[in-house]
This record gives sequence, structure tokens and C-alpha cells, in this order.
Amino acid sequence: MVQSIELNQQGSAPVQDSPYLSLELDQQTSIFIELKYIRETLILPVDRIAQIPNVHPCLVGLVEHRGSIFWVVDLPQLFSGTGIDTNAIAIHVAVLQVGDLFLGLGVYRIGKVQTISQDRIYPLDEQQQISPLVKPLIQGFVVDRAEINLHQGYLINVEAMMNFDFNLVS
Repeated sequence: MVQSIELNQQGSAPVQDSPYLSLELDQQTSIFIELKYIRETLILPVDRIAQIPNVHPCLVGLVEHRGSIFWVVDLPQLFSGTGIDTNAIAIHVAVLQVGDLFLGLGVYRIGKVQTISQDRIYPLDEQQQISPLVKPLIQGFVVDRAEINLHQGYLINVEAMMNFDFNLVS
């Protein structure tokens, strides 16, 4: 059984600060995806994912859901080399949609929807140890200096993610 949450943004009034869904790569690091690209979130049983041989380890496999077939990417594996638990019963997946294309992002945990103001977004600098391979996927670094437990996060360029060549990943 797949647990699903539909995420729909109401209204089309332009706003300066956009809503984002946070996806936790681990307990300290999140990525933020603009809500308009999120089709839905799932807690997907691993037996629903068709593993495909001879692909990069960050590609968990293919999923058929609601008449669409799409890849599920192990996002922590792609960003840090430490993947999500392969012995888990289910994987938390955020399904991205751009046009007719879908991509599932497997993560440690689905976070919450939050508004991120432009003054919280910073360009990447040398202190963030990000692989040069995934840097094109990142639009910026998000920091909330008001939080007691400083939680870092990366704003993802969804269109770059959808066009990412997983054959380049070593």
C-alpha cells in the first residue's frame, strides 16, 4: 500500500517569497524544492520499486504510479555518497513533475512546507563541500539564522535535476 499526500498550491497570485517543500538528506541537511514542482509525496514500499541492473547506485529503480513510470533517485547518495537505508521497508519519495516528466526523489524524510524569503538565500561558497558534479543542481544555500539549531539547506534547480545525466555520476 502506498501512502500519498497530494500537494496543490491554491491561487495564482504572484508572491515574492515562494513556498518550498523541505526534504531531509540527513539530520542536519535539507534540500528545498519549490512547491509548484512537487506532484505529491509518497511513502513507497521498496517492493514497489523495480531495481534495474547496471545503473548507478543513486538510481534506486523504476516505479509505476498512477499510470506513469519514473525513476527514483537516492538523493542522499547523489549529494553525499551515503545513501538511504537499503534495508528499509519503505522509502520517502517526493515526486517532481515538469511538464509530462516525473522524477522521484528518495530521501531520509519529507519535511514541511515553508516560505523562504529571498534574504535567506545565499550563493554557495568554498565552505560548502559540494561535489562539482552536483553544483549545477543547486541554486543557493538557505540559512535561517533565527533558528537555535542551525539547519542548512540547498535550494534545488528542478529543471537541472530533471535533465541531470546520471551516467556522469562516478
